[in-house]
Amino acid sequence: MANVSIEIENTYIRFEDTNLKFDIDILIPRIEVTSMNKNWDIIQNVMDMAVLYKGLTIYNMDAYINYGDSF
Repeated sequence: MANVSIEIENTYIRFEDTNLKFDIDILIPRIEVTSMNKNWDIIQNVMDMAVLYKGLTIYNMDAYINYGDSF
């Protein structure tokens, strides 16, 4: 896990409850998980395995809520 970089693109999540006429939609175009040093700068190779820092970046997340008659 030390030198792993992860990129996830175009994620869509939907929670729906038809009894309550309610739904939540979340769209995340891009998520990145990267290794970082103690100053939170992105690094390519982790040298010190005693302490690992990971940064999570979520780009342009949109959330939508529909309820009631508009459902």
